[in-house]
Amino acid sequence: MRDAVSRPEVFSCGTSCGGRPAVGVGALLLLGLVAAPAPAARVEIVLDASGSMRAAVGGTSKMEAAKQAVRTTVEALDASSVVALRLYGHRLPSEPKDPSCSDTELVIPFGPLDRARFIAAVDAARPLGQTPLAHSLQLAAADFGDLGDELAAVILVSDGEESCGGDPAAVACAFAERGLELTVHTVGFDVDAAARAQLQAIAQCTGGEYRDATDAGELADSLRQLTQAGLLLDKERETVGQEIRGGNGFDSAVPIAPGTYHLDHHQRPNEYDYFSIDVTPGWVLRVTQVAYEVGVRIEGDTFRENTNPTAGVWVYAPDRRKVSGQDSYAAGSQAAAGATVLAGGGGRYYISVGQSTWSGWGIHKGSPITVELIDQTDAESGTDAGDTDREAVTITPGEHRAWLHPRSYGATDKDVFSFAAQPSATYGLRVRPDEQQHIVSLVVTDEDGVRVASSKAPNAGAAVRLEELRPPRAGRLFVAVGASSSSQRLGATSYTLELTSQGGAAAAPESAEEAVQTEGETTPEGEQRDPTSPLDVFPGGMLTCGAALIFALLLGLALVVGVVLVIRRRSSGPR
Repeated sequence: MRDAVSRPEVFSCGTSCGGRPAVGVGALLLLGLVAAPAPAARVEIVLDASGSMRAAVGGTSKMEAAKQAVRTTVEALDASSVVALRLYGHRLPSEPKDPSCSDTELVIPFGPLDRARFIAAVDAARPLGQTPLAHSLQLAAADFGDLGDELAAVILVSDGEESCGGDPAAVACAFAERGLELTVHTVGFDVDAAARAQLQAIAQCTGGEYRDATDAGELADSLRQLTQAGLLLDKERETVGQEIRGGNGFDSAVPIAPGTYHLDHHQRPNEYDYFSIDVTPGWVLRVTQVAYEVGVRIEGDTFRENTNPTAGVWVYAPDRRKVSGQDSYAAGSQAAAGATVLAGGGGRYYISVGQSTWSGWGIHKGSPITVELIDQTDAESGTDAGDTDREAVTITPGEHRAWLHPRSYGATDKDVFSFAAQPSATYGLRVRPDEQQHIVSLVVTDEDGVRVASSKAPNAGAAVRLEELRPPRAGRLFVAVGASSSSQRLGATSYTLELTSQGGAAAAPESAEEAVQTEGETTPEGEQRDPTSPLDVFPGGMLTCGAALIFALLLGLALVVGVVLVIRRRSSGPR
């Protein structure tokens, strides 16, 4: 099959490619080789206890649902977790408003986890007052004190908008401006559109995640997952694969072999490590990078880990044209790129690792990179069968594995094979696709391009056959195997090609070298035969019959001459 030197693999966009990336909330399980120390991580839960939490949802009050969510979260935490709790709207009624708008309290400061104390503090809360989101966020940031190198996250739970005139999104955005590495995740509990938009804006300012919770179960899941994701940063982490460093561009690209790697350095946004790898036709190059469980922000010569993991890989053809690539944003998400190298192509491909979409979000050096070369060569040839006679792959009787690559719905790809045929033999061909959504066809032509036979499968996934194939003369026959996709699913498909032969003499020599090898071969009687002898024009036993006939004629002629001479001698004697 030959349509281009290479074609991009079909890779879907990573998490949140179209908008602000979502920070992952699940643990990335990596089978690691090298353990890496991690800075401490602390999480503060800021919980709504305002008067609106008295409302019912799913047969219970919102406050009771929130208390149960906190219990579930705390019970699932590791004993070494460092989690604080701040409540707002829990001590003063909503009127008078001004005092109520100052009602926010750190009820459990940071320290060793005391589950009983934590749960008791939540159980004592009574929903009473206003919703001072901005003021609560300002005080929550102060609760962390000097962050140093540790990672910090706030999880803000609310069932409504700010009610005290503050701008909580502006407060959150100011954290980064002050150089405060504090991520704020938000959970909207049974909120309307306006409250949802405000909570989303708060999370967006700090690279946090917004979660919608419409009932007690969703609230419990969101709070538990976000808390565990923040505290995951405090656990021992691992890196995978061999440590590598790439070049700064195509000309300095570092050769790389298939395997699993990780960079030896954290990578700034808009900076790339370049690698090179040689790919022959019939092989697929695939490169993936998995975003690490934590992200990294690089400022000057210093860096700090955060909760914004990223990944990015790109593949370029030998002419340095971009073939495919992808960024991803979430712990455990995968960025993928690749190229399928077809007949007539091949050469040195380039791989770059890096991302440019979100400034300030670097790639952690622990993000594993996997480079694969996948064999999709045709009929054990070590290459890709082209779609013309000139690029045909030679086959012999037997079964052969091969690959086709339809590139769009209804499109057809083609592999061309050839074999030496004799008119005294009968041949059979059978092709069976491995993918059920492809319809295969067979077309056989001779060396002059004249169609000898053709057939098409009756339905997708069915085999196609040509039987009792009798070539008109000795020479090569060309077999074109085509496949079209009957569904929207694209990509490579494998198939089995079977060639059978019955009867007939041995095939004619394929080349001058093979003809030379036949010279000097012995006859069945062990005698040396001169291949240039004119007697070879007699087919089969005709040579022996011809010689006998000549001998009989000569003998008869000799007898006639003898008789004539005897008669003449007698007639000329004395009378």
